Amino acid sequence: MSGLIRVVVDTNVFYIAFYNPSSKAMRVLNYAIENKLSIFSPDTVREELSRLLISDFAFDTNEKNTIIESLPVQWVGKEFYANHMKGTDVIVHKPDRPLLACALGLRCGILTANIKHFKPARKFVTVWDINELLKELSKHEKQ
Repeated sequence: MSGLIRVVVDTNVFYIAFYNPSSKAMRVLNYAIENKLSIFSPDTVREELSRLLISDFAFDTNEKNTIIESLPVQWVGKEFYANHMKGTDVIVHKPDRPLLACALGLRCGILTANIKHFKPARKFVTVWDINELLKELSKHEKQ
């Protein structure tokens, strides 16, 4: 495999993986577990995911913490991506702007289940939906 794909992952991808462990989103996480993909997410995704694990999946705080810590993701703090927030206002949905800032800072793409929010970001970074990224990962495996 030539060059590991690096991607900033949106909350909705993690959510889908937890909601349906046999989903394509979980396949993406498995690629990261197998060190065939590098996943990054901003601290805002970690915070949102933490809330959702408790509110929507009824995990207690200890379970939620264990899940968050076990994810194959490198969490990116605001101190890293703050310098890249300029220009992210092309994305109307403000909570998604840190994802673009991370992708710009890390020079990688974004994985989301909500392509619509990120269409304007395609001028600056690659934006994948789950199917597109799985195709790309499959191509990399064959190389």
